[in-house]
Amino acid sequence: MKDDWLEYVPPTVFHSRNEVYEWLAQQVDSEMGIKKEQIVQALLEREETGDIQIDEGVLLPHIENQLVKATKVIILPLEQRIANWNPAIQQVELILAVFLAPQEKIETKRQIAN
Repeated sequence: MKDDWLEYVPPTVFHSRNEVYEWLAQQVDSEMGIKKEQIVQALLEREETGDIQIDEGVLLPHIENQLVKATKVIILPLEQRIANWNPAIQQVELILAVFLAPQEKIETKRQIAN
């Protein structure tokens, strides 16, 4: 089975959370025709509701939102660590970003979760 929703990005340099979120939003917006600022805001709001750090140096920013028309998972290794992501998270080196379309099939959601 082909995972059209999965994208690996070669190691990239970012200096802040804002740079990462702007870039991620651009990837989603350029392919799905949605508003970049709204995606950034949704990511920030999700981060406020709960911890996105799943391991030391590894983040899982994720949203399930009507703005997302097609599910996408982006694996984004960082060429250089981001020293201060936010007051609670430091030394980020890998980002696994998940953008879920609300109408996504349960099978796909299970695949992503595993």
